[in-house]
Amino acid sequence: MISEEPKKAVIRLKETKKSETVAMLSGEYCKIGNSYNISFSYDNADFLLGISDDTFTISRTGDESYTLLLEKNVEHNVEIGTKFGPINCSVVPSIMKYKLLKNGLEAIIKYKLKHPGDSLDIGMFISCTEE
Repeated sequence: MISEEPKKAVIRLKETKKSETVAMLSGEYCKIGNSYNISFSYDNADFLLGISDDTFTISRTGDESYTLLLEKNVEHNVEIGTKFGPINCSVVPSIMKYKLLKNGLEAIIKYKLKHPGDSLDIGMFISCTEE
């Protein structure tokens, strides 16, 4: 497995590619084998995104902690840890795409968090470019 050293990066978070920037942050990204990792801190939490052709992961540590496993056409159960106790739900991805740039990458992720009697649609556009 070929791994690169992490590179300092500017991370831009948006709801969609065309929407206003929600946050512009400092972070890191690197290539590990055939996948990419992006790490950054936002909203009092640390995030690690793992990106490959058919699988994305989103890990958050902080007041709320979780790891979402997003695989094309697969629904996974997830436990979101909160200060009030765990919330059990499932995650269903609808869009998982990424594109390599000359000095970084862009990713589009859309998924649904399902809880008995309720669901929440979440969309995220991430632009990661070397500083």
